Amino acid sequence: MKERLALTLSWAALINFAFLWATVGYTVFMAPPAQMETMLGDEDFWLMLVASPTMWLTLWMLTGSARILPWRRPEQA
Repeated sequence: MKERLALTLSWAALINFAFLWATVGYTVFMAPPAQMETMLGDEDFWLMLVASPTMWLTLWMLTGSARILPWRRPEQA
């Protein structure tokens, strides 16, 4: 059960991180300046920015491994 929860949280953090970078890339390179100001002032954007590191920190505290790359299993001690 603990392993499945860790795997689910690690995939959620990775997907959130990828989505965040796609959003930042779109905002910086393609969005009009007015939309950029709106996005950077949006609370949801900052919540997304904090979500992945928070999940990785939680995983590290609970399991001893942050599992930033979910497909790699942590080495057993």
